[in-house]
Amino acid sequence: KNDEILIEPTPFENLTTSPQDETTTTPGASATPVAVNKAGIKVQVQNGTGIMGEAAYLQTQLKGLGYTDISVGNSSQQNLTATQVSFAGTLSSEIVTEITAKIKALYQSVTTTTSTSTAYDVVVVTGLRKGATPKPSASPATSPTPTPTATPAI
Repeated sequence: KNDEILIEPTPFENLTTSPQDETTTTPGASATPVAVNKAGIKVQVQNGTGIMGEAAYLQTQLKGLGYTDISVGNSSQQNLTATQVSFAGTLSSEIVTEITAKIKALYQSVTTTTSTSTAYDVVVVTGLRKGATPKPSASPATSPTPTPTATPAI
């Protein structure tokens, strides 16, 4: 029984080394394609919220993952709440998974689609980040009420 108690931590240690085995296997299987592909992947980030700096923020986040060919701009829609991501069908699943996970960690709602566009490998139209609220609209939501005028007494 004392030996069993000493043996029990060994399987636990094996469990902790299992992710190391997975990490060894995963980079061996995907590190070369990911490292080669990231530099050549063309990403377009469009600000869809109207909140200044949103596209640049995501550009910085994606650069942190190793993507370098990223263009930014504004979407024609400036009131989106959900982030829309379109991936070229030719991208590896590792790239799609990595970018999707990063975007889902940053934004409230994310929808992904596959595109046949050849101009960009990934197109992201930003929605609201987690914890963000929509940009106030330029025009008031309600119309102003007319001010009553005094009627002279006769």
